[in-house]
Amino acid sequence: MTFSYALHAPALDRLMDALGPDMRRALLEVAARGMQIAVSGHIEAMAQTRHRSASALGAEPTGHYERAAADVTSEVNGDVGVVTIPIAGFSRAFHDVTIRPGTGKKALTIPIAAESYGVKVVEMQSAGWSIFRPKGSKALFGRRDGAAGALPLYALVSVVRQPQDRTLLPSDEELGAAAENGVRLYLQEAMR
Repeated sequence: MTFSYALHAPALDRLMDALGPDMRRALLEVAARGMQIAVSGHIEAMAQTRHRSASALGAEPTGHYERAAADVTSEVNGDVGVVTIPIAGFSRAFHDVTIRPGTGKKALTIPIAAESYGVKVVEMQSAGWSIFRPKGSKALFGRRDGAAGALPLYALVSVVRQPQDRTLLPSDEELGAAAENGVRLYLQEAMR
């Protein structure tokens, strides 16, 4: 899933309206790049504080936010500067998200052990775990090959609702300021 955020800053819009198409595109590119840097920096900073699930399970963080920060891109699409975060979950900055099992699946698997945190069931099996669901259980259990006891690894749920979290991204004001700063620096360099 890819989430894109389009730039619309009133001050920039007025400036862009007064320019020809080539200069407009150049300014949109630097504005979008300024936003890209702001989004990436915000996600990097946030990544240092968002490890509640991993900490609660005694697991290592997955690096989800760090990958998101590194993969942020920007481009100009017509008359709009666009910043894209190609990792799932960031649309939650603007609305609640409901996650359901994929086609042909009955349940989502939610990790409930350090061993399963950030690891898919098939990856656990490839690593030598026998995965099974005891009759009537709402969890998947696992046993390492040759081990005596089984551990609860995943809760099975039919739906997960994640509430909106605007703190996943910089505020609109911060994004507008980043875009305007990018344009300002570009114009200062051009006038030297």
